[in-house]
Amino acid sequence: MLRVGSQVLQLENNRLEMLPDNLGELPSVIKMDLSTNNLRYLPASLGQLKKIQRIDVGNNLLTKVRRSLTSIHVHTWLCGTAAAVK
Repeated sequence: MLRVGSQVLQLENNRLEMLPDNLGELPSVIKMDLSTNNLRYLPASLGQLKKIQRIDVGNNLLTKVRRSLTSIHVHTWLCGTAAAVK
């Protein structure tokens, strides 16, 4: 269970194929580790994360990153994939 007010979300190495559409409703998250899963896309709601500083999406099956996500102010995107902006 993730508590409201949590600053770090660690979901790495869970074989996740998708994330909930409302993941962006976690206003306090500053670091998110989604690495080493089976994600093919990221929910558009991630664009609502105003405090996010680091997102690790490396070692997933991402083929593109939604243009709406490129506007988030993130200090570090860790990809490890050749995801194109669409």
